[in-house]
Amino acid sequence: MSDAVAELIAQGKPSLKRFPDGTPDPRNFPPGTLGVVASDLGRYSAFTMSITTMYALMSITGCKLTYTRSVDVSGNCNEIIRHMEGDWAWIIGDDHEFHPSVLLNLLAHMYERDLDVIVPHCLKRTPPWPSVVYSHQEDGWYVPASLPAKGLTKIHAAGSAGMLIRRRVFDALSDPWFRPAPDAAGLNEDLYFCQQVREAGCDIWCDPETLLGHIAIYTTYPRLDPETGLWEVDLRFDEDNRFPVKRIAQAEKVKGAAA
Repeated sequence: MSDAVAELIAQGKPSLKRFPDGTPDPRNFPPGTLGVVASDLGRYSAFTMSITTMYALMSITGCKLTYTRSVDVSGNCNEIIRHMEGDWAWIIGDDHEFHPSVLLNLLAHMYERDLDVIVPHCLKRTPPWPSVVYSHQEDGWYVPASLPAKGLTKIHAAGSAGMLIRRRVFDALSDPWFRPAPDAAGLNEDLYFCQQVREAGCDIWCDPETLLGHIAIYTTYPRLDPETGLWEVDLRFDEDNRFPVKRIAQAEKVKGAAA
């Protein structure tokens, strides 16, 4: 259970039903859609295990699992949304690793605080491994966020990996929802979608404590240094072989680059 949810319960807000380890019970939430953006479902065994476990848990709510297999990321996302069922869609690529608590924590935040869009804490899988969560723009460039150790944080934009979106957001926008910017801004589909969300009057949030792994030859995770309170990069080759790289790169700004 994240500190943010614990704080709500301490304040006397209605508590969620939970499993013994504190993870929210999926039966708290309305049905939705697990949308997999796949180039080749099964290319990473860690992803296959993650999504299989997630769907087995979420299926008790009537949740739908759908995926598209194409190199067209924008088209994949739009197809998922066109065929979504329920009140929410969770967009996840097939190069990610995650515990079921990732989605359940995001759902808890969304329905306790009535949020439009919320993302987990995720890094790029390539050096220098910057955050794919962006705090603001400088001269048209998106600046990676320096996230706090805990607490929901309102953000400017993010990559779509692990992005949880309410149906009402799609209703406020028009199809196609995901596409490269149709002008000289050169934004990719994720950043352009976030721009449209903001312009529609909706907010985008990040839970820095909810971590999403990004798979390459290793799996990249954010890790909080308990001594400094700063986020660093945790490269996980396996459970017994990890290589922490001090400090997440904050300097890499993006302008139309893949998030």
